[in-house]
Parts: sequence; C-alpha cells; structure tokens
Amino acid sequence: MENNNYFESITTGKYSFIEDTNVRSEMRESGKRKVFFVEGIYDKLVFNIVFEGKPYYFIPIGNCRQVRDYVEKCFKNLSKESKFYGIVDRDFFDDEERIRNMKLSIYGNRLWIHEKNTLENYFIEEDILFNYTLTKHPLDKDIKDLILEAFKNSVCIQAGNNYNIQKGIARLPNTTPNNLEILKKKCNIIDKTEDEELLMKYYEKLNLLSTIEEFNKYINGKIFFVQFANILKNMGKAIQIEEGMQKNILAHILIKIQNRHTEMVEKIESILI
Repeated sequence: MENNNYFESITTGKYSFIEDTNVRSEMRESGKRKVFFVEGIYDKLVFNIVFEGKPYYFIPIGNCRQVRDYVEKCFKNLSKESKFYGIVDRDFFDDEERIRNMKLSIYGNRLWIHEKNTLENYFIEEDILFNYTLTKHPLDKDIKDLILEAFKNSVCIQAGNNYNIQKGIARLPNTTPNNLEILKKKCNIIDKTEDEELLMKYYEKLNLLSTIEEFNKYINGKIFFVQFANILKNMGKAIQIEEGMQKNILAHILIKIQNRHTEMVEKIESILI
C-alpha cells in the first residue's frame, strides 16, 4: 500500500506537470533543500564540490534548453515556492543578451546564466591550470602564453559554431583545425555570399579578443580544453585535461587556490529567494 501511495503521489501530485518520472522523483528526494536544475552530470559533480555544505540539491537535466524549460514550468506551476532554480552556460549570448534572458518574466528571476561561456571556463585561469599541469608535467613555457595560444586556436571552431547555430546546423567537432579555408568548407561556404559575410563577422569579432577574461566570455571551454591538450601533447606533455572526470580535480583546485570559487558561489546565490 505504501508503494502504491508513493507512485500515486509522484504521478498525480504537485509535480505531475513534470513528465520525466526520474526528475520528478529527484524533486521529491530533495526534501527541503533548494533545487538547481543543471545541464549535465559533470556540472552536478562540480557544483557538489563548489557548494559543499550548502543546503542545495542539483539535478542534471541534459542541456541548456531543457534546464530553461524546467525553470519556466516550475515557476508557472509553483510560483509561490522559492525552491526551484536553474544554472546554464552563457554559450552565444553577449553581455546584454545574457542579462535580458535572465530577467525574462517566464523564469521569475530564478535562472542564472554563467558570466563566462561555460562552466569549464571557470577553470581557465593561470593559477588553476598551472597547479593542475604541475601535478602531471612541469612546463617549460609560461602558462599564460599556453592559455592564450589555446584560445586563439579555438577561434575558427567557435566562429563556425556561432554561424551554424544561426543556420540551424550542428556544431563543429572540437577537433576542427584552426584554418579559415577549412572552416568555410566545414560550414559549406564556397563562394563569396551573404553566408560568408556572416561567418567572417563572427570570425573577425573573435579574432579581436586578446585577454583571458575576454576569451572566457566568448570561447567555449570544451573547445579550449581540446586545443590546450593538443598543445601540451605537441610539447610531449600528454595530459587528458579535456576529459569530463578531470573537472573533479579542477573543481578542488578552484577551491584550494585562495577560495577562487567564492565569487561564483555568491553570484549564483544572488538569485535565491
């Protein structure tokens, strides 16, 4: 009887507007804790480390659009509850678009969009990557130079992704060579057309970036880490830093180094009601 009551409560109860029964069950499991819908399982892993000791519960949903949908549904159906929130990557937004999307009334001010391009970008700082690589292979090149080189090697892929999103085309592989002519072929651009002008607009804008802070806003961290690993590999320093599980290590370094995570924590917590 108890199991039947439980099944009935999660299918017809207050969370019945959520179609995914696994998500619905996790919402119930959260108890009195604040719930953050996040994009992926590794996001949950990082946030559990960064927010350790806080009364929060993280539920991986799948992607940015799905997280936004869950926040919207919860606000629409449970507007009087200050329990459900969402955290998503910045992706392709500029500063104004990021703020405007966070303030959309459908989210009830319960959506946080990262200031940096992705969660991974919070690990792309000189001291964090220096400490990480030092535990693997001491480097004989300045870490800042390596970071900037990896970002610059990511420009073509990011420009292509910005273009493809506008055209409704799939993103490019993160291993796409940093070559403009190859990029045009990958994006199916052969002749000088309006399409090429659009692609070049993205490319030229990204090519003007010069600081780590600027790159972190507009270059996807996943692309960066593939390029960074390639640079290290070419130096004879094979480090699989782009693999998902490395986020666990990087998150601990983020906390260890002068509590660098506190600013991110405080800003995310600013949306809590």
